[in-house]
Amino acid sequence: MKKLIIIITAIFFSALVAAAVIEVNSEPAESSITIEEFGDQNILTCIVNDFNNDGIEEGVWHLGNTPSSNTKCNQIGVNEVGLPITSCCASGLACNAVSGNCESTPLILTSCSNFTTKETCEPINGVNPEIIKNSIYTQISETTGVKIEDMNDFCTGDNIFQYRSGNECTDVIGPCTCFWKDSNSECKSRYSIDVNACEPENRIRFICETTDGGLQDLCDSDGYYLYSWTAQIVDESGQPISGLTDPFCESGNKPFACPFSQESEELPFFTLTSAIISLLIILIIYCLFHRRNNERY
Repeated sequence: MKKLIIIITAIFFSALVAAAVIEVNSEPAESSITIEEFGDQNILTCIVNDFNNDGIEEGVWHLGNTPSSNTKCNQIGVNEVGLPITSCCASGLACNAVSGNCESTPLILTSCSNFTTKETCEPINGVNPEIIKNSIYTQISETTGVKIEDMNDFCTGDNIFQYRSGNECTDVIGPCTCFWKDSNSECKSRYSIDVNACEPENRIRFICETTDGGLQDLCDSDGYYLYSWTAQIVDESGQPISGLTDPFCESGNKPFACPFSQESEELPFFTLTSAIISLLIILIIYCLFHRRNNERY
């Protein structure tokens, strides 16, 4: 019985040592492995760089020096120093676990709803569209499927996003602004939409008002944040227009992956290395125990 207790104790402590070894090895460190060596081993590697020389970094999976045909960020691979990772995105972006695309997280999306007083919602010089445009682009992209980079940055300046698909001819017009709604004390965003834009005699203009519904933390239960918003079509005076719908002004929601947390990441317990270490520790303790018994008798 005593011998069994000693063996169990040895196994327990060896497991602790193995887990500690894994945790130490999981810390970022310099590596002598090169990207060329990754290519030789056919390992999926995430490389973050300004590939287009436009000042905008991208995270792209590579096999060696060749970009992978699978551009989804939610894959399993390694980073440039050989550490295991499960997503490939540039700094400031998070991997959307549902779509597999690198996107701005709702944690850093600023909308008009962030301004809680009329003075901050409608300052003398107005809110800079650059501050709020990403929230509006995210909403439109989710309800229409249009890529943000294809929207011609309509929120700023005199830009217009001209959407043409089949018989649909729509112009989405900025600038995007914030305004204070006295009736419910909310700061809303607004931009203009022209439907039937290709037919001047039938062109109809209306305003889209949107309000953020907040960010629901579902990380523990479902593994993502849920960003939601409401949208309403109104006329130039702000009165709701009943019976009119448009995909560029729709309420909706969008899931975002939860931010990576080193503390919350579960480390693998036994790998081949840790198993060998455990067996060696058990063997050493067993030999010491056996030698002690021999000396006693």
